Amino acid sequence: MTGRQALALEDLNQAIKRDPKRSDAYAIRGLIYRKTRNDTAALSDFNQAILLNPKQGQSYLNRGLIQSDIGNYEAALPDFAQAISLEPNAVEAYNARGMAHFKLDNFLAAIEDFGQVIHITPKYIPAYNNRGLSYSRLRRYQEAINDFTQAISLNQNSALADQNRGLAYQQLGDKVLAKQDLVKASQIFSERGDLKNYQATLKFLNK
Repeated sequence: MTGRQALALEDLNQAIKRDPKRSDAYAIRGLIYRKTRNDTAALSDFNQAILLNPKQGQSYLNRGLIQSDIGNYEAALPDFAQAISLEPNAVEAYNARGMAHFKLDNFLAAIEDFGQVIHITPKYIPAYNNRGLSYSRLRRYQEAINDFTQAISLNQNSALADQNRGLAYQQLGDKVLAKQDLVKASQIFSERGDLKNYQATLKFLNK
């Protein structure tokens, strides 16, 4: 925990002590606990924030994100749904729910949520990449390639999209285009000092 976070935490503790019904103080303190990986305390604070103000969609979203952080994807889904019902254009909630569905192998549901993100925010690159991965898991490789291509068109340095498109081309048997994408991805990862993804891409190239 940084010094600034510790000071903010102390201020919030005092605010809650003065007024135990301040839902915003619990919600903000929950964010600090999440950032410092105190998941139990974060969940407790978001629970209290929701109890005090059940119409605040952000608290449901944050509680769902904590559940996702610890791998409780099934528990996260109702919170994301509630966040969306309270804020129908909540892009982060749709994307988070899509990722939870993806982790649970609910790929069609994931595709629907990522599609909603794209409908609301057409230039949201992660949604194209995530939907492309979902299509890939369903072996719908051409649709996956279309999404990865869109992500790349929005950001030419989107190494993950290049990597994922290269893998999709591999599945379709197009070795030339697969190699082009994987080489480009490896170069970007190398320039960024991202050793883990760089090495993973080299392994894909050598398949």
